[in-house]
Amino acid sequence: NISSYDYTYCVADINGEIRGGHAVTVIGYDDARVTADGVGAFKMVNSWGTGWGQSGFWWMSYEAMMSTQISWGYALYATDKIQHEPSLIVYIEPTHDDWYNLEYTVGVGTSSNPISSARFFNFGAGHNAVHAYQEDACIVLDLSDMAYLISDTEPNDLFVRVDDRSTYNGLYGTVDYVMVEDVENQRYAMCYDTPVIIPDNPDDAMVDLVLYHAAVPPASLDAELDLSDGNTTLTWPAVPGGNDFEGYNIYRDGDLIGTTEDLTYVDELTEFGEYDYQVASLWAPCPSWPTEASHVNWIVPVTSRYTEITALDGTTGDFTLNWEQLRSYIVKYDDGGSNMDLIFNDDALPGAMFAQQYEAEADGKLTNVRVYFTDSAYDMGPVRLRIYSELENDTIGEELFTSGYFTPEAGAWKSVGLGLNRQAVQAGDRLWIAVVYEEMSVSALGLDTDAAGRLTQMSPDGENWLPFSNGAIMIRCHYGEEEIVGDWTGLLGFDVYEDDALVATYYDDEHQHSGTLPGAGEYSFRVDAIYQQGVWVGDDLELTWDGFTAAEELEVLPREFAVRNAYPNPFNPSTTIGITIPVASELEVRVFNTLGREVAS
Repeated sequence: NISSYDYTYCVADINGEIRGGHAVTVIGYDDARVTADGVGAFKMVNSWGTGWGQSGFWWMSYEAMMSTQISWGYALYATDKIQHEPSLIVYIEPTHDDWYNLEYTVGVGTSSNPISSARFFNFGAGHNAVHAYQEDACIVLDLSDMAYLISDTEPNDLFVRVDDRSTYNGLYGTVDYVMVEDVENQRYAMCYDTPVIIPDNPDDAMVDLVLYHAAVPPASLDAELDLSDGNTTLTWPAVPGGNDFEGYNIYRDGDLIGTTEDLTYVDELTEFGEYDYQVASLWAPCPSWPTEASHVNWIVPVTSRYTEITALDGTTGDFTLNWEQLRSYIVKYDDGGSNMDLIFNDDALPGAMFAQQYEAEADGKLTNVRVYFTDSAYDMGPVRLRIYSELENDTIGEELFTSGYFTPEAGAWKSVGLGLNRQAVQAGDRLWIAVVYEEMSVSALGLDTDAAGRLTQMSPDGENWLPFSNGAIMIRCHYGEEEIVGDWTGLLGFDVYEDDALVATYYDDEHQHSGTLPGAGEYSFRVDAIYQQGVWVGDDLELTWDGFTAAEELEVLPREFAVRNAYPNPFNPSTTIGITIPVASELEVRVFNTLGREVAS
């Protein structure tokens, strides 16, 4: 009936017998609140729910708080530690049939002669009570207030005592794990005598530990990789001696791979890849924290690409061979899953486009583009790819490349190589890649609506662009970053072969070889990349030369339209005129005489 007393406990209102009490929480005060005892009261919250008092809240006069008739005369409080970072932590894992009635005492010094100690959970908590921790979990205790007692030059004794507050009830348990962590100095001590029995009597389970001042890892770790064989040599400085030092543990990617007493260790890698190494000093009875990771990358070499004859003199047979040394990377903004079909309806005009912006992550060359077309109810029809530059303010600029038409396969990625139209880019450059449609309601693009993607635009008429934002179009760019001779990848140079015979070796980044064909015939050229890791054999380039012109079986296409000079001159009974085009497509050739009249097609 606290509502009858203005929701306030006062000494002046006491009547009858005191029937008991329980702990409540003080949440505030009001020096001006008038009560039956005078002026001033604390605001309280009870544990009986919102149906009691003022939605669970009530008041208690200052006089009632000090009265021995109403108050027990003491309070428990906690000091908030704002942005607190613990410096000394104890981890305890007990197993017990009466887990919530365990009390923990942790201290610095020995259990028989403690320097300082603290008690935790020195109260009973029933199984039906609300607990802030899970049964059989690891108990984590903060001993930062005792960190000043930890010596940096001498071993430190610590102890943990676990008591069963409810004894002689037939319930037993064990202390299974105890560790003390000195966070600031990256040291720790572990008990190797667990489990320790927790008796069902007033005796306690005692665990003693020693935190060594020298149980620290080496100050640094260097990892040097020999690219030729994958051997990684680890070196580190010695740690301070003493305290039963036993050696060093070596870790690769978190796994223990060896132990040594030396200050160096050689790991013989067998597979290309990236690896992280760490070293920990080993003491009795425990190792130190590991060092910061030292990273190595035994990178896989790449073969020379885009090997081609870029010049051939039909009179002398002089030729120029070029190639590129590019390591491929992928720029993508989708996660590989299509959530929606992206397609134009019949209202759009031929030449309609969907386009997405791309940003180069490093210097290199855009080499090919991959596009995903969905396996939907729509038919597959002819499309082509187009690449645009970017002007200011994310505006689509000039056309840089347009592929030939192709009909993609439904539910598959289509890859389109740029050949000699590879686009040189620098880190931060932006391009737009568009899919161009000549027929509507065909060849639906995959759209990943879960991805943030880059900017996307559409052009329903093939001329005017409209922004839209609904995820990432499933278009991916492959670009090649040029490798440099003498750089960290291990590239040393190039061997050039003609008809399987070594004709030249280059130790520079010119990527060019000149020579002379001895006469008409079939020739084979190959460029091998020389790495410290070994020689990576390139693909063969076949060339057939009839003494006048050349028919090359190239894996790439020319970058522009060109008509070569007639050979021999056009006044002979027959002549050959070479024509190059940038994309594979049907070609119509028309021949005109000097008067401008068409004489053949």
